[in-house]
Amino acid sequence: MKNNPLWVDPFRRIAGAQALLYGLIGMVASLIISLLTNYHYHGLLHFGSAPNNSEWVFIAEHLVVWLIPATLFYLCGLFFSRSKIRFIDVYGTVSFALLPLLPLQLISIIPGFNDLLRDPIGGVMLAMFPLTICAWMLIWLFDSLKVSCNLKGSRLWMCYLFSIYFGDIICRIIITNFYRL
Repeated sequence: MKNNPLWVDPFRRIAGAQALLYGLIGMVASLIISLLTNYHYHGLLHFGSAPNNSEWVFIAEHLVVWLIPATLFYLCGLFFSRSKIRFIDVYGTVSFALLPLLPLQLISIIPGFNDLLRDPIGGVMLAMFPLTICAWMLIWLFDSLKVSCNLKGSRLWMCYLFSIYFGDIICRIIITNFYRL
């Protein structure tokens, strides 16, 4: 087996409590950036401003974006894996897999960032960065499911696509309701 760098394949070396610890530290950093910049998670794959900037909303968004896909991965693992699935491995690797979202938030701190987004050329150039970051996160989420639930082949793909698609929808529904409170 090829020994990939940590940024490509972290879950061969980091899992369980260690992944959860790093993921939670990243989540706290993300929460702080969100509070400073009013940068919201509208769903697993949706980001931007929102009508409710209450502190509890930022905390709830972060928890939902972590817990919904992790729970779907866990349930898929229980039903479709032949291995014993550990709660800590699934929730830990999913929290770690969300770490690539930090650079996406960090660029929102850059002075003039919003002006650059409104510029046609700048907006197109900046669009590539979030797409790259989301792709990186989705790859890590795939690896998280594969490693933590020991899934392969069609079971892996079915569980992954189901969890990401419905996880994003569930996250969006829950988070949208936070904005109404």
